[in-house]
Amino acid sequence: MGRVKVKLNRDGFDTLAKSPAVQSFLTQVAQSVADNAKTRSALDDAEYVVSDPEVQRKRARVAVITKNWAARYEEAKHKTLTKAANGG
Repeated sequence: MGRVKVKLNRDGFDTLAKSPAVQSFLTQVAQSVADNAKTRSALDDAEYVVSDPEVQRKRARVAVITKNWAARYEEAKHKTLTKAANGG
């Protein structure tokens, strides 16, 4: 059998990575991680927020951020947000 050559469309990948559909998906995943972290937290007042999608040069990104002292404490002491993101 002969070899098959595949040429990737890098501009197409860049366009897809910045698309509204991908931004929406990233926001949904980030919200799931934030909810998971809130559920895992031993402190009732720990809050996690999802940033708005940010479109960069080649991709879009979303972040889950600790909103208050309790959430920062939980992350520093128990890695609550890290574990929520890793599913562990």
